[in-house]
Amino acid sequence: ILVIISSVLSSADSFMVASGVMFSGDIFHRFINPEAGDRELIFWTRVVAILAGGIGYAFAINMLDIMQLWSVGIGIAAVILLPAYFSAWFSRRVNTQGARAGMGTGIVYCGGLVLTGASFSVGRVLLGFGLNVLATVVISLSTPPPAPEHVARTYYWAPHFHQAENPPDPSGQS
Repeated sequence: ILVIISSVLSSADSFMVASGVMFSGDIFHRFINPEAGDRELIFWTRVVAILAGGIGYAFAINMLDIMQLWSVGIGIAAVILLPAYFSAWFSRRVNTQGARAGMGTGIVYCGGLVLTGASFSVGRVLLGFGLNVLATVVISLSTPPPAPEHVARTYYWAPHFHQAENPPDPSGQS
């Protein structure tokens, strides 16, 4: 039992610290305060690590079984991340502002489901996915399109992806 507990604690603290480091380096330092020094970055690493631990604890005490945890995790990922990934791969028009708006909509929607204790049923996940897509499209169409060189980096049918074996034909014909 002690070995199991110690391995769980080891994994949990690694995830908490990783969350804090990712936030402080990739979000705070990059977008909020590029002039931040080590002391401020360490502070935000610690704050987010504590928040990640609290959120993890809240999930742990509120989950009834592993399947519920799995469905919540998959539902959150599908609602928040999938539309942005699909847009990056298959759309030439969706831009960063649209993707961020869609992801923000997904975060608010999932937060509402979690806070109200609602289940992540297929219908609710599809509704959240649809709201994300709607926000992404509306904001993307009301803001300037992305630069062609940005689109070419991820667009599936861009010329530099042609060396891939058996790519699907965009016209739908084989």
